[in-house]
Amino acid sequence: MSDRTILLIGGELDLERRELRGPSGAQALTPRQAALLAALLAEPGQAVDRAAIQAQVWPGRAAISSGSLHQLVFEIRKLFEDAGIDPDSLETVQGRGYRLAMGDVRGVSVAERGAADIAVTPDSTVDAKTFEPVAGRSRIGWIGAGVLAVAIAVGGIWGTSHWRRGERVAAICAEAYSLIDRASEPHLAQANELFRSALSLEPGSALALAGLAEASARFGGGAKIPIINVAGQEMSTFQQLAREAVRRDPDCGRCQGALGYVLGTRDFKIQEAEATLAKAVTLEPSVWRYRVWLAQYHTAMGHPDQGLREIDEAIRLAPVESGPLADKAGILYFLKRYDDAIALADRAVAINPRSEPAIDWRSRAHLMKHMYREYVDDRGAATAFWMGWADEAREAWIDRVWRSNPQDTFGRLIAVNADNPTYNYERAVWHMVRDERDLAMADLQKAAVSRPYYILFVKVDPVFEPLHSDARFQQIVRNLGLG
Repeated sequence: MSDRTILLIGGELDLERRELRGPSGAQALTPRQAALLAALLAEPGQAVDRAAIQAQVWPGRAAISSGSLHQLVFEIRKLFEDAGIDPDSLETVQGRGYRLAMGDVRGVSVAERGAADIAVTPDSTVDAKTFEPVAGRSRIGWIGAGVLAVAIAVGGIWGTSHWRRGERVAAICAEAYSLIDRASEPHLAQANELFRSALSLEPGSALALAGLAEASARFGGGAKIPIINVAGQEMSTFQQLAREAVRRDPDCGRCQGALGYVLGTRDFKIQEAEATLAKAVTLEPSVWRYRVWLAQYHTAMGHPDQGLREIDEAIRLAPVESGPLADKAGILYFLKRYDDAIALADRAVAINPRSEPAIDWRSRAHLMKHMYREYVDDRGAATAFWMGWADEAREAWIDRVWRSNPQDTFGRLIAVNADNPTYNYERAVWHMVRDERDLAMADLQKAAVSRPYYILFVKVDPVFEPLHSDARFQQIVRNLGLG
């Protein structure tokens, strides 16, 4: 046990190692999570106000958004729960701040906490003696006492309401981010609505702004979104929302992460995106998704070895998550290690049978191995998961496009998706299978304008290798900033 190990109710906290340990296992803490707990431990069993927490968690910052603190508390409570520790050990003292309930490592129920668990509340009692009559001014004194009492009461009500609203916003954002991670079109649409709901409660919430930017960018379509009014300023693009989130809270890892995602996948400002994601990793080193995005950008720029290093770290951080495994399958596909890509995608699907990214990368590896039936089956499954289709709709889609002759199958795929700009990149792939290079180039040029997600990888996608010497292809790569 470290010298800085503190016994909590049902667990222990090791500040030196930044680790929380409980009956269900150990949980790693980010530097800010550890700093917040350290701030509470400086006043054991007492309420610590927002200003004191801010001074320790965000030193040197004049102000932070209330959403940042609420989200941090929400994250710590989730870690408590995951470790098997009562999440209510980190208590909200309405209108004041937070308190960390202490206890012994054997576990103490809430009812057993005793006097140390009594809530600390502001003393709003007004002593009438303070307003003793002074030379004909008694009425003024009593009026003053009444005004003061009302002010204290209103202030307490407002403070409690504001605090509860902040915690509600944090909970909404957490639910919305869990939907983002599921990465299907219906889930992203729900996440959008939740982030908008959070912004209606707290218009300046950096976390909600970042979440709306990320969810909207993942949802696809153009760069425009329905106008959001933030402190009198109208915003209608992913970039505006993400940059405003970072401006409001530069120490928010999720905000930096969202900006890095938008910069890379929408603006193709890869170098700036990489620098922004590096900040996100520094702020939240235990979050695997930032490393996944960094791995994707390294790979897109033609540095798959760097991409593998980042993705392997993401897998180390989240060994039971399907996401990092799926994206490593993608990098292996770009390295032409198709069998390895299929095997790793299979592992991801075993963890999450509805992992659309894993199924998608597996389908591309099947394509390059000329396993066309497997490709169509995977495309049908990936499309169904993305669109939220039932099994019957997926089977109907496969029956609609599959033909025993590959030329006919890919001709059907092209015809079925002829007018859908979302499929510009995929149509180029299908034209390549049919050896229709000029038609493939025409669709790639359209994709360079509409910018579907996979155009990010056009430089390294093996299906387009026959086009590498074409001046038009080289121009697309330059225009996208892929060098």
